[in-house]
Amino acid sequence: MRADLRIIDSPEGPVLYSGDKPLCHPRYPKSRADAAARRGQIRAQTLVLVPSPLFGYGLELLLENLPEDSRLLCVEHDEDIMAASLRHFPRGLIQDPRLAFVRASDVEQACGFAAQSFGVHLFRRVEVVSLTRGYSLFPDFYRDLAAGLLDMIQTYWRNRMTSLHMGRLWMGNIFMNLAMLPACASLAELEFTRPVVIAGAGESLERHLDFLAARRGCFALACVDTALPVLGAAGITPDLIVIAEAQFANTYDFAGLQNWNIPIAADLCSYPGILRRFTGPRYMFLSRFTGLLWFSRDDVKAVLPPFIPPLGSVGVMALYIASRAAAEDRPIFLAGMDLRYPAGKPHAKASPSHTLLLAGQGRLSFPHYLASWYSRPREKAPLAGGGSALSDAVLASYRDALKEIALGRKNVFTLEGEGLDLGVPALSHTQAEILFGQCPARGKEGSGLSGAAAGCSWDAESVSAFCAAQAAELKALAASPGITAQQAARMDYLFLDAAENPPYPLGEAGFIRRCRERAAWYASRLARRGTFSQGG
Repeated sequence: MRADLRIIDSPEGPVLYSGDKPLCHPRYPKSRADAAARRGQIRAQTLVLVPSPLFGYGLELLLENLPEDSRLLCVEHDEDIMAASLRHFPRGLIQDPRLAFVRASDVEQACGFAAQSFGVHLFRRVEVVSLTRGYSLFPDFYRDLAAGLLDMIQTYWRNRMTSLHMGRLWMGNIFMNLAMLPACASLAELEFTRPVVIAGAGESLERHLDFLAARRGCFALACVDTALPVLGAAGITPDLIVIAEAQFANTYDFAGLQNWNIPIAADLCSYPGILRRFTGPRYMFLSRFTGLLWFSRDDVKAVLPPFIPPLGSVGVMALYIASRAAAEDRPIFLAGMDLRYPAGKPHAKASPSHTLLLAGQGRLSFPHYLASWYSRPREKAPLAGGGSALSDAVLASYRDALKEIALGRKNVFTLEGEGLDLGVPALSHTQAEILFGQCPARGKEGSGLSGAAAGCSWDAESVSAFCAAQAAELKALAASPGITAQQAARMDYLFLDAAENPPYPLGEAGFIRRCRERAAWYASRLARRGTFSQGG
């Protein structure tokens, strides 16, 4: 224990001092902590953060009044204080399943411990109950921790709601796309040998089209699927298309496409009817949209493509992919990543959304599907060129994700436009052209992609055997009178669209019936996967 820490006895028990400062009441540590515990009115489904609990004073009273579905997370930031606490912490509290105590050096570590100890699904809110003065030693850490825990809970429930609506579609697409893997390459094989321009479909892309066309041989051009028709209308062919949309609506982005030999980087969750059309190199990845145990199975990991985080936006995915596939000295430029839109114009001209808007708009009519966009709460956000504009919470979250990825590289730029401030330098066309010239291509001249002619990353026989095993497992469950806990753990994707939260009612007849129906549906996706080959 550090020299500045000492323990002095009081009438109610030991008191820990940091220098001359007592970290709880010097004479009545238990009484004062109990009083603080009584003041806390804990609601149901609450994760209670107890910072620096020291010797556990007040925790027994908190546990007595704790709602059945709430839990106590005790966190100590200081290693020496933690060692002193454990020597005096009541053993009965340590053994109580409703309480967990951890020494955490950072917020992420403490959040991970809480999720592992209790699960996130129990909670809807976070409350801080400070029973000692230990909080005052590291107030910024404990404030950040409370915010981090709340963000973890809110993220879980946002993802949960998304899974309820999209989870079955994503998994169904995975099963239908599995058979295509032997004709594909892993995303890990993709490499950019030139500077990279990533084209989004924001309105400002229009002002960059002439420049991109004139300097086309100086960079590798990756575009999001929505930007493909915008580039096509300007006579520009990208070197790579990033595809991630799971729904049929994505087909509008490819209407009229003549060159299906363009390389793609595609999420395994993407709409199968699009992926099977492409005849060129296909680099596969999987957005880990939720924490399924199925993803962790050894037989599953041996077949699935590389995971990337659940980034939400295909534009964010494109930057994530480029930041890992381009060497550190290859600059990355963002064009049309506006993350805002003027009234009545959701994307650049020639994009499907803009074309459909014009087709459905009259003097007295307005396309109904735009109502959800414009009904989102708006907030002012700073623009890259100065000033501010209205955006919404969804687009602002994509901005934050782009910022976080860009922080990992020193050479991410955006071409000047009217987009949100992404925290990276905004360059004129002249400045961008200078950087193009400073980074000549490596290796052979061409598209700026390396690995485009790489062999397949998957063995056809292994993939076929895996698909057959999955189908047999699903058919067996669909025909069985019940579902065991082992089956539920092995195939937890069955519950992506289940209204119930874990632990699941595996003994209820209605729940069993729905599980059997889901198993039969997924088995049908595997049966429909067909035979894929390079070229379709």
